[in-house]
Amino acid sequence: MRSVAPFPLSLLAICALSSWTCSAAFSQDSSQFCEVVEDVREGGTFRFRIHPSLPIYAFHLIGDPASNTLVRIEVSRQNDPTIIQTLEAGMGEPPHRGADYFQAEDINFDGYLDIKLLVWWGATGNKGYRYWLFDKETDHFVYDEAFSELCNPIPHPETKTITTSSVGGMAGRVHIFAAFQVMDGKSTVTWEEHQDWTEDGKCFLKVIKERSNGKLEVVSKEIVRDAFWE
Repeated sequence: MRSVAPFPLSLLAICALSSWTCSAAFSQDSSQFCEVVEDVREGGTFRFRIHPSLPIYAFHLIGDPASNTLVRIEVSRQNDPTIIQTLEAGMGEPPHRGADYFQAEDINFDGYLDIKLLVWWGATGNKGYRYWLFDKETDHFVYDEAFSELCNPIPHPETKTITTSSVGGMAGRVHIFAAFQVMDGKSTVTWEEHQDWTEDGKCFLKVIKERSNGKLEVVSKEIVRDAFWE
């Protein structure tokens, strides 16, 4: 399988800091939920056609009543109850209310749908997923660690690119946006905008990087002032 370039540690730090768990809002004894989380204790079944040449796949999501999270995904094919694969869900907290927490999309642009599970989310809008890529050689789904490190990934099939975003706070002023180009099954960061607060200057510093000669290089720096935060 192909690999994906590791995402900048600074982005991972922002994602981690902005993640907000709602597991405390769930009480097994009272069966009460706060308004911000979905009830996934009973799991559910999703069906997707991964490719026109393949039968429909069924994904049976198994829930944990104690934590209101999903613990595993059992995979079978249409009209055949045999479980052909079991995936460890790794969901760290209940999904937020109204979340599309399990989806199929072609994240690596190989013509076959992959699957993703929402495993964490933040109050600032950040979301993280576990990705399993469909391997047409084995007809199985393979966990991909690199894609699973991306924050708010959005695939763009027409350009074979992925854009990501991570908001750290201050009404979205602190953020990292990035773009990845996917070629020959590999993904590489091609552009990044990193804006952070500088306490000494009482302003924001926006740094733009673009890929050149095989590495990201700074192409511009800009002081961004906002009277609200000064």
